[in-house]
Amino acid sequence: MNKVMVNIAGRKIPLVGSEPQTYLNEIAYYVDRKMDGFLKRSTRSGATTAAILTAVNITDELFKEKKGGPDFTGKIASMEDKILELEAKLDGKNAEIVVKDREIVDKAKEIVEKDKKIADKDSDLAERDKRIAEKDKEISKLKGLLEKTQKNGNEAKDKK
Repeated sequence: MNKVMVNIAGRKIPLVGSEPQTYLNEIAYYVDRKMDGFLKRSTRSGATTAAILTAVNITDELFKEKKGGPDFTGKIASMEDKILELEAKLDGKNAEIVVKDREIVDKAKEIVEKDKKIADKDSDLAERDKRIAEKDKEISKLKGLLEKTQKNGNEAKDKK
């Protein structure tokens, strides 16, 4: 149980209830405003008369609200229908998300496979570049040998 001290018509009153303290303060404030209105309109009435008129006024509001119940019930039914409609749309959107998630996973797998192929091709290219560099060195050596051999051959011809 919650207990709060409230001020109604200038009197401190303990208010006890199972509702939260903020709710108890709200209803006390509402009653205080209603009583204050009656006290200001009729300066001859005392606090007791103002309390009775406040009780009658709040009871009138309650009865009018209850009589408006079927209309309120219709609004609730309409809102429930709208909720069901929105939930159905949400289910549809969730299904679309699942499909899109699967598509994303499939595309991610494709990307991983393509990345692997690219890495393999990069590795192949690096190996080929290495072999080309080796062949270039070999060609350079052979050119050097050829030039040396030609030079030696020319020198031998010249000596004869």
